[in-house]
Amino acid sequence: MSSTENATAKSETVTCPNCGAESSDLEWCDACGSQLNPPSASIAWLEVGSVFAFTGESDEKKRLARVVDLTEVYSTRRVGIAQVCPEGMEGRFFSREELSRHGFKAPDEEAELAESSSDAETCEFPTMSGESVLFEETLNEPSLQPTHLPEEVLDLVYTPFARMKRGPERSLEVFESPEGHPLQEYLEGLERLLTLEEAAGVALLLMDAVERVHASGLLHFQICPWTIRVITPEESEEPIEEASTPSVDELRLVFEGIRGFYKAEEEIRSHPVIMGFSPPEFFGRSQGPLDHHADIFAIGMLFYYLLAGGPPPSGSLTRNTPCLPLRAFRFAMPPGLQPFIDGCTHPEPSERFETVAETRKGLLAALDVAHRRDANRRSEAQQRLSFYCAVDRHIGIGKGRRSPINQDSVFMGHDPDLNLALIAVGDGVSTASFGSGDIASNLLIEACSDSWSKRHDLKQQLVAYARAEAEADDPIALEATLPDGIDVASLSEEERALDPEATLDSNELLAIPDADVEAPAAGEETLDSEDSELPEQKAGDAEGDEPNPTLDESHTPPERELLRGRIGLTGNRSAPPLLETPAAQFIRDVLTDANDSISAHINERFAPFNGPVHEVMGTTSITAILHDDLITLSSLGDSRAYLLRNGHMERLTRDHNLTTLRMIEGFSADESLLLPHGKALARCLGTFQVTQGRLKAIKPEPDLVTFRLMAGDTILLTTDGLIDFGGPTEAAAERNIQTILEAEEIPSIACLKLIVLANEGGGEDNIGMSVIRVTERKDGAGGFRGALVQAFPPTALLRSNA
Repeated sequence: MSSTENATAKSETVTCPNCGAESSDLEWCDACGSQLNPPSASIAWLEVGSVFAFTGESDEKKRLARVVDLTEVYSTRRVGIAQVCPEGMEGRFFSREELSRHGFKAPDEEAELAESSSDAETCEFPTMSGESVLFEETLNEPSLQPTHLPEEVLDLVYTPFARMKRGPERSLEVFESPEGHPLQEYLEGLERLLTLEEAAGVALLLMDAVERVHASGLLHFQICPWTIRVITPEESEEPIEEASTPSVDELRLVFEGIRGFYKAEEEIRSHPVIMGFSPPEFFGRSQGPLDHHADIFAIGMLFYYLLAGGPPPSGSLTRNTPCLPLRAFRFAMPPGLQPFIDGCTHPEPSERFETVAETRKGLLAALDVAHRRDANRRSEAQQRLSFYCAVDRHIGIGKGRRSPINQDSVFMGHDPDLNLALIAVGDGVSTASFGSGDIASNLLIEACSDSWSKRHDLKQQLVAYARAEAEADDPIALEATLPDGIDVASLSEEERALDPEATLDSNELLAIPDADVEAPAAGEETLDSEDSELPEQKAGDAEGDEPNPTLDESHTPPERELLRGRIGLTGNRSAPPLLETPAAQFIRDVLTDANDSISAHINERFAPFNGPVHEVMGTTSITAILHDDLITLSSLGDSRAYLLRNGHMERLTRDHNLTTLRMIEGFSADESLLLPHGKALARCLGTFQVTQGRLKAIKPEPDLVTFRLMAGDTILLTTDGLIDFGGPTEAAAERNIQTILEAEEIPSIACLKLIVLANEGGGEDNIGMSVIRVTERKDGAGGFRGALVQAFPPTALLRSNA
């Protein structure tokens, strides 16, 4: 053949936009049978009913499939299910024309009339492991081919069965029905939230996989619950909820497909974006290269997801980072995990953990702190603690110009002989039409004062509760749970010695209920805990350094406990169990009494009541009981509690306003933050229903949590006047507050400086707060009786205990 004839023959071939093969037939592809279009024409996306051909890369057999469902439809990506086997019957799935068009032999008329079993024998369609396949059509090709992945990570990736081009713009990947379940589907099948140990076990498995990816010189920018598959040791056809319960270390995680893998040394110009799991730099919200810090961000967001039961609330208004702490979804969980999450999800990549190994170490350290704080875990040895407490309030310079009444109230009662303290901070609702916020917050303080007179009864209940708990766990350990000087044999005698009618003196009670006093009032006291000591820490730990996850033999390392954790496949999703302890019930009684007093006040002055209930006076409430080495904390409204430790300030409470509760219910962060009147309180002290013209109080439902305190902790209870005016933004205010708390050791002076901070920001709201500083006791005193109690302890004494 001459060169002219060769050129003519070449010009009479067309590149197939579906499979990329050269076809001499200008209308239908010789290789796959697809209809040919000019190369410049735009190829239509696959729709339900579309037919496409593909060739398996392992067996090189050609197959035909029809799209039966689309599960994900985006502007640059589609995922769906296609039927492969036509069951040998023309007309059931494919017409005779479609069969011949794609190069398959159609059954003859006699075969069409035969039984289904014989029809299948006449059909020349090779079948795969199942009757359907998954496919993914994307606008841009994946950055890596399966053959390009290092051998070390191939077992981590669920690779496509077939892969081809669809025109010059798109690629198509076909997957066999995979093993296991997507992580999202797996968790939904549990019908309950994961325990801390279960979530940490899955996170550690993910870290192991990502670490292998990084060691191979790759990055993976597509880490999320629907691109990770969970494979159990014996995968079965049983429904998820009926399958066996494997331990965490028996599970295997694999990544779906090869999309999202990139070579670390190459510049990345195009990458996937997954809302809720992609870092701020993917959206141009942070400066810096796209590198391994993006994978660390995704690990933190996935850990949040595992415990919260849904994607972290993030969006453009939050720099694509979580705008609520994890505790907003799991309030009953002990604190200590947020530093790890923040270390993964910081908006700036340079401020995140540097490596996966460092991330793993951060998680184990956070688990260790959370385990040590868990009030339900009985430790063989506990620390002897001293508590330095102060309360203060101020009307606010800007607010005082508009109203001379301070609607914030604070209370502190303490008894060093009983090793007990009650602290409360309330912020009256200023928009009340019936009554006023200052009256409501004062009624809270009066309820605290009345209840505090019954503290001896509370102490008896606490001792009896501790005794019952110890006997249930270990009768031998009972003596260690009792206050110093109380012998097991003489317990009932000691209980009888407690005088419930004891009167208060000025050194035992500090309350500021008077709303007309504008000048700040403050008090500061010392309480000491008399439990035995924790295992000795390394040098520097007593100063509040990060706890070392490697403890002595008396403490089980968290990674060992994780291996024993079970991911259950059965169970019901339910709210956290009601906290049933004497301290929790005491706080409930205080709040119920205050709520009853508010309704009685309104009924006395406004009956018969015919106004809207939401215009009745109310107040927020942050209430804490300190006993032994435990704090029991309750929250109603948008006043907050913070825990400062090791340079990290963790929010302990969640705001009960419309914005926060909407996000907890699953609405997007951006939508919730733009909600009109989003800061309006949905829950506070002052809830009623109207019956025959009178208010009937509804029992308050506060958030309640109990956890163990540790030397080096600083607790801040505050109203929103400090958060709103402590800085130009909430994040800036929290940084300013942290700076003051870290710099000032004396709680009463710290309160004063925080008041100044809010007033420097305008002081347009009342300010009420309490600061509690926890130190290790070193004075060698043998008990609370006779311990030093001063309203303003000398600075030298406090610093000597730091």
